[in-house]
Amino acid sequence: MNSKQLSITINKDNFDFLEQTSKTKKKNRSELIDKILSEYRKYLLKKEIEAGFSAQDQNDLELANSDFSNYLTLIEKNE
Repeated sequence: MNSKQLSITINKDNFDFLEQTSKTKKKNRSELIDKILSEYRKYLLKKEIEAGFSAQDQNDLELANSDFSNYLTLIEKNE
């Protein structure tokens, strides 16, 4: 996996949450932040796809969402 170093500033509540989750899940902070960002990217992609189908009828929207998990699996394999 390609990695880049990043220095960030976050609010105290988010920092405390990150620290606690890191300890509980036994994952380092970088892994957690990377996972959160990946999930957020998937969320945004899903919203964009839904918006593209919003002009179509409800059946088309349901059809698009029904196979979305397979699409995400394909994306994850390429990451």
